[in-house]
Amino acid sequence: MGAEPALKQNLSSIKEARLATYNEELHERFMFWLNCTGTSQSKVGAMIGRSSAAVSQYVNRKFEGNLSEFEKDIASILRREEDKDFPMRNPSFCFTSASRKIWTVLQSCAQDCDMGLVVGPAGCGKSVTLQEHKRQYRSDILVTADVTTRSVGAILLLISKQLEGASRQSGTNSAHLQRIIEHLKGSRRLLIIDEAHFLAWEGFEAVRKINDCAGSGVVFAGQQQIYDQMRGGRRSFQWDQIYSRVGVRCHIKDIEKEDVTMIVNNLCPDIDKKSLEFLYGKAAGKGKFRIMTKLLQRAQRVASREKTGVSIDLLKEANSLLMI
Repeated sequence: MGAEPALKQNLSSIKEARLATYNEELHERFMFWLNCTGTSQSKVGAMIGRSSAAVSQYVNRKFEGNLSEFEKDIASILRREEDKDFPMRNPSFCFTSASRKIWTVLQSCAQDCDMGLVVGPAGCGKSVTLQEHKRQYRSDILVTADVTTRSVGAILLLISKQLEGASRQSGTNSAHLQRIIEHLKGSRRLLIIDEAHFLAWEGFEAVRKINDCAGSGVVFAGQQQIYDQMRGGRRSFQWDQIYSRVGVRCHIKDIEKEDVTMIVNNLCPDIDKKSLEFLYGKAAGKGKFRIMTKLLQRAQRVASREKTGVSIDLLKEANSLLMI
C-alpha cells in the first residue's frame, strides 16, 4: 500500500509538468530564430541532446516532459545562436516612402520569381526594410555581403548557411551551386542579397544562375555603383545577362520630409518644429536616416540624463560630439 501514494504523487508531478505554462516570449523567440535560420528540428535536438520528437512537441505546444527544464535548453541555444543585430521586433521601423518602394520590389519578385534591384545611398533605409520583410516573411533568405564575400565561393557559402542540408561539402563551386539550386527548386523562396555592391561580377552571375535554375525570386540591394556598372561600366557587356533579367527596380534618391517627420515622431513624440527642421537637414545630407537617427538617439540619452526634453540646442551639442 505504501507504493500507491508514491505512484500517485509521481503521476501527479508528470501531469503538472505536462500542463506547465509555456514561456510565451521564449517560445516566440525560438520560433523566430528557427524560421529565420532554417535550422531543422533534428539539428536543434542534436544541439541540446534531445530527440527531434521532443523538439517537435515543444514547437507544437504539446511537450510531454518537464517543460521548465526543456526551456532551459532552449534558452541556452538562443544565448549562443540568436543574431543580436537582427531582433525579433524593431519598434523603430517606419514604412517610409522609400520602404514602400522597396517593399513593392520585394513582393513583386517573390510573387513572379523575378529578379529585382534596389539602389540607394547608405542610410536611406534599405537594410532595415529588408530585415522587416524577413521578419514578416520568414522563409525569405536574407544574406548581407561585405568585403570578404566578393568571390563566388564566399557568397554561395553565405546562402547555404541558411539552407539546412545545402551546407558546403568538398568539391567545386559548381557542385556547391548545384546543391543550392536543388534545395531551392520549386520552393519559391525569395533570395535577398543586401550590400550587393560588394559582389564581384562572378558572384552576381552565380546568384543569377540560382534565379534561372531554381525559379526563386532574387533581389539585389546596394549602392548606386551596381546600376552604374550594369549600364555603362568598363565591362558592361558582361552584365547583359543580369541587367536583361531585372524585371523591377527602384532608385532611392531624395529624402521626403514626411518620412523624417514619421521617424522622428516615432522615436521622440512632440518634438518642436525647429528641432524637426534641424533633423531634416541631417537626413537630407550624407548618411541620410541613419545619421539622423543616431543624432536623435544621442540627444535623447543626454536629455534623459539631464531630465529635460530634446531641444535644438541639445541636438546641436550632440551633433558636435558626433562630428557629423
